Amino acid sequence: MSTQQRIFRTERILRGVTLNWVSLAAGIAIAFFLSPFVVHHLGNEAYGVWLLVVAAGSYMGLLDLGLRAAVMRFIARGFSQKDHDASSNALSAALHLRVGIAAIVMLCACGLSAIFPHIVHIPSALTKAARIAIILAGMNVAIVLLVGVVAAVLPALQRFDLASSIDMGKAVFRAIGVLLLLSRGFGIVALAVLDLACGIVGSVLVILAVRRVYPQLKIRFAKPGGGELSQIWQYSLWIFVLQIMAQIIYYSDNFVVGIFASAAAVTFYAIGGSLVQYVQQVVSCVSTAVTPIASDFEAHEEHERIRKLVLIGSRVILLVALPIQLSLLFRGSTFIGLWMGPQYAHTSGRVLQILLCAQIIAIGNASGGAVVYGIGRHKPVALWAIAEAIANLTLSILLVRKIGINGVAIGTLIPNLCIQLVAWPWYLSKILGIRISEYFRQIWLRVGIAAIPFAAVAYLSDERWHPTHLITFFAQIAAILPVFGITAAMLFRSELVYLWARYSAKRKPQLTPISA
Repeated sequence: MSTQQRIFRTERILRGVTLNWVSLAAGIAIAFFLSPFVVHHLGNEAYGVWLLVVAAGSYMGLLDLGLRAAVMRFIARGFSQKDHDASSNALSAALHLRVGIAAIVMLCACGLSAIFPHIVHIPSALTKAARIAIILAGMNVAIVLLVGVVAAVLPALQRFDLASSIDMGKAVFRAIGVLLLLSRGFGIVALAVLDLACGIVGSVLVILAVRRVYPQLKIRFAKPGGGELSQIWQYSLWIFVLQIMAQIIYYSDNFVVGIFASAAAVTFYAIGGSLVQYVQQVVSCVSTAVTPIASDFEAHEEHERIRKLVLIGSRVILLVALPIQLSLLFRGSTFIGLWMGPQYAHTSGRVLQILLCAQIIAIGNASGGAVVYGIGRHKPVALWAIAEAIANLTLSILLVRKIGINGVAIGTLIPNLCIQLVAWPWYLSKILGIRISEYFRQIWLRVGIAAIPFAAVAYLSDERWHPTHLITFFAQIAAILPVFGITAAMLFRSELVYLWARYSAKRKPQLTPISA
């Protein structure tokens, strides 16, 4: 690949990631303003039931079987090597499997609808609505899964701009629908119908976008050969295991709370957990872009570029996410009290603080994790994820009986810290060919030093400043944020000088010699 082609690809990726961040910011802003509206219109019990319906849909989504990630990897390789037949074979094989999976999802939705009120504490007045909502959620999952392998083409080709635009449009459409439906007194069934409509519209837009950006891609309706299915399954099997374990680790908490506490307690837990998920979405904007790039580098055997991708990507993620996490860690309870209401501040704020302790460490490994998936080295990750999931679920069930919903959060925290502090650094340092101490130094040293003054200021500001409105709260965060920016700029001044020199050289006009 020529230097000019690399520059063009890098600029397109940066534009896509930037638009992805814009889309994410819009989604978070929409969720931020909608959440209090939805909670207050539905009430704690109905909102808790709705969260359980959403969680049930996410469990049915596990029947993805890792096929989306497999399609992304093989299409990224096929497109990079101009082997369009290989790309078409991979997509066709995945679609062939997805048709059967969609039918299984609908059967699961019907079965779960029948037993759902018997396994969680649901008020009798909401039983019928919950059952209907689960069936509608199953229909949405079946459609999204069927089209999901096609959607994987966009990130595989690093067209994050199109993927983000579609996601942004769906988010705006859904937000308008939620406001109209709830303001007119509709409930969780109407929300499920709205989500189904968003899934259908989004699927149509994805198909049109893929046909535009990759016209050489052909879908073959004949049964794929065993070679294609075997190749996809070997990769997707461990992704599937990882998805199941991630579901247990990160998304089973609401079910544990609903089963051993109450539907209303799910609301308190989910408010704190949702803020952690928003931060995770910010991290995903970078890590999602890293996976197809790593597949591209591996296809060309550019191992040194893979190493730089992990180290630079990890620092970028930390520089973006740490200020947000530290602000929530020290000022999260204050924020929740202003955002959702004072009755949620203490309980939801404590859940937030516990979950953040694990996530702060995890984001340092996020870029490396994306690279591991991109180069197909994720089998060991799946094996230790099994141990983490078992420990997580066991501890959460034991501790929720003794200390309530904080116990569920602690059950998530302890195993996750062990994996993030030991397993991931060991594995990534092995792949990169560097010592573990060097791995921590390269990624954490300067970013960690930059975070210390900001953490101290965030803690002191929460002790001494007591905002009465969200606008005042955000103004206070904006006032202390330069502490992190200035410290980070001082510690990364050589990188900033280098980037500025490259930018200036690019902007400098090229003089054409005058002919005699």
